[in-house]
Amino acid sequence: MTTINKPRAAEMDAADGPPFPSSRISSSQPSAVVADSILSYWFMSFPVLADSCRHLWMIPDSSSARRRAVDAEVTARFGPAYDALLSSNGRVSPSVDEIPWWEPRDDEDAVRHGSHVGPLAGIVLLDQMGRHIRRHRDAGDSSAADKAAHDRAVRFLRIHRSEIVHGLIPPPHVLFALLPLRHAGTLEDLEAAMEHVTLLEDLCGGEGQGAYGALVRRFRSATGRRLCVLRDAARHEINVTEDRSSAVLADGYVREDILEYHPDFVGGLAYGPDERERME
Repeated sequence: MTTINKPRAAEMDAADGPPFPSSRISSSQPSAVVADSILSYWFMSFPVLADSCRHLWMIPDSSSARRRAVDAEVTARFGPAYDALLSSNGRVSPSVDEIPWWEPRDDEDAVRHGSHVGPLAGIVLLDQMGRHIRRHRDAGDSSAADKAAHDRAVRFLRIHRSEIVHGLIPPPHVLFALLPLRHAGTLEDLEAAMEHVTLLEDLCGGEGQGAYGALVRRFRSATGRRLCVLRDAARHEINVTEDRSSAVLADGYVREDILEYHPDFVGGLAYGPDERERME
């Protein structure tokens, strides 16, 4: 697993978040440089996962200045790479020497850095960094980026399933590869995401221990709520066309809907303020 180097104390202020390297990333740089820069920024700006959540992945509504700073920095550093990836429309260069950084590789870079690095960096750039970039540019339409991120995530999970199962890809990396499926919000996508969450829980030791386990549990909780709501909506749509008079119980609940329509359960579906940002 990748070793996380702790930033020097002088480089990091707890109120302002991680230090921001000033170098701008260009899509013309070597593939390993671009992909590693994206993943290093997203996963290694802080030595502790909780700090990454607070200052980068799930910036609270109350930290608007912090969010604007991240928006500007992400746009300055990764905007050109984002534009190049979004405009590629899935094209793959015919020559190995011309394969862009976001495509799977089987050359020296892949052996040294891991074949999943480029594809994962592309997903993070489109699905997560793209939100910062669009907000900074005041460009609200996310449909093209969302579709591209989803397509790449589905492909990533298929190609790298063996690596995921054997714990060769860190759990936080896998969770961010699953986010485009959660954003798509279909039953098929959410069920696929939950299947991978179960794999991660097994790798983290049952319900999970430590920071990785807590992150996986949080992802499961938020994804599970969405899945319950979607399943309930689908079930309700089917049931409204049926004669269900015999299925109505004495307390007024319909047999098929006891759990989904119980007020305590519905009340538990509310999102907390810290779940409305990055890991949604």
